[in-house]
Order: sequence, then C-alpha cells, then structure tokens
Amino acid sequence: MTNSEKSACGIAYPDDLALLKRIYDRICQERGIRADTAEA
Repeated sequence: MTNSEKSACGIAYPDDLALLKRIYDRICQERGIRADTAEA
C-alpha cells in the first residue's frame, strides 16, 4: 500500500502547489488574515 498524500519521488508538482496556494488563501480569507503578515 502506498501513501497517496506524498509523491514517491518527493517532487511537488505545479498543480499540487496551486491547490495548496488556493487552500492557504481561502483559510487566510476565512480567518481575516492578510497573506503577507507574520500571522499567516
């Protein structure tokens, strides 16, 4: 069985990074945190 959350080669693909960025931005927006602050 393989771990589907981590790529076997350890490389992050652009689509993965884009998804993480969208999630990060949404969480910051929901919590009223500006992305360019230390709190983010």
